[in-house]
Amino acid sequence: MKTTNIAVVGAGPAGLSAALWLKNLGLTPIVIEREAKTGGMQNFNFLHNDWVLGQLAPTGLNMASSFDLHVKERAVDIRLQCNLESIMRANDGGFILSLNGQKTPAPKKMQSSSQVYSQSSSQVYSQSSSQVHSQSSSQVHSQSSSQVHSQSHAEKIYCDGIILANGTRYLGKEIMSHVAGVDLLERDDIIEGPYAFLDVERHKNKRVLIVGAGDNAFENAAMLLQQDCQVTIIARSAPSARSQFVDEVAVHPQSTIIDGASIMSVKKINPTEIEIDIRSNDSSKNHPLVSKNKSTLVVNQIHILAGYCSNADAVNSLMLSGIGESLDCDNNQFLLVDRLGRTNVSHIYAAGDVCNTDFPCVVSAVASGALAAKTASQDLLG
Repeated sequence: MKTTNIAVVGAGPAGLSAALWLKNLGLTPIVIEREAKTGGMQNFNFLHNDWVLGQLAPTGLNMASSFDLHVKERAVDIRLQCNLESIMRANDGGFILSLNGQKTPAPKKMQSSSQVYSQSSSQVYSQSSSQVHSQSSSQVHSQSSSQVHSQSHAEKIYCDGIILANGTRYLGKEIMSHVAGVDLLERDDIIEGPYAFLDVERHKNKRVLIVGAGDNAFENAAMLLQQDCQVTIIARSAPSARSQFVDEVAVHPQSTIIDGASIMSVKKINPTEIEIDIRSNDSSKNHPLVSKNKSTLVVNQIHILAGYCSNADAVNSLMLSGIGESLDCDNNQFLLVDRLGRTNVSHIYAAGDVCNTDFPCVVSAVASGALAAKTASQDLLG
């Protein structure tokens, strides 16, 4: 009997959910993950999450471990540290993918779900902040290749369909590349994305500038204010965070919100202080409690919480060069899909944050992964 192979690009919640459903529906998923562990952006979620039904406030790291356990119990084929290098059309309408990496060996012993969730928050946070902050996102995921693979090699695989679940990446220092003096700052002067939430108490009594205006920026501000920090939030437009978040931060006596402004230059004036010059662009409607009249400030730390960008660009480049077709995207390069997860290219589907700009979270990612798998099964098996 012919097997129906589906390549799942990305091993975050959406990709693993898709793989599990494909397996249970009788198809053969092949998960392709460039990092050394599964879990995707959940590996950067250091806070307890009490928004997921049935999960008793685990961290993202806890949930990532549980997802990994589940798919391994189902013997899903997962290729870690594996790069997708080309996508070609097969003569029968399927796809031939070129990979550089190796299949993950089956684990010798599994933890039970109860063991996964028994991990305490102190264990999750046991890595020191200096160790974590000194690592890039790829380094946090990485293990030595000898731990995961005996050696890397190139291979080609055939698949009947593809589910793209390669998610997003957080924006970091690159959004300040135009700012004069930013390249002269030290590594610890700027904290990017989810690392701003790690061991917040280490910033006690500091003056912190937060770049960004969404929920994450204002949640981080609220946590820093609880540590007696002086917090300034700066954004080019009006705050996009939920109004209750903005109100909570805005009324605090140790907070300042500056919208409609840009950072022009930064300068390290002594080992612990950074001088920042700001220019108003008068482009936004102010929240009633937001200030605009500030030109220079001195802080100890900069946190960049300016959102996420899609990882669809790399796959789209392979699509165009390999099969002469590109996937439809919105203006921010998030994939466009129909209500069942189909892209504009036959038998290519998408799931999770790479195509969800309305409600990106672990719950929607798991659901969309399942939906894409169900759609692929119906399209390919009938």
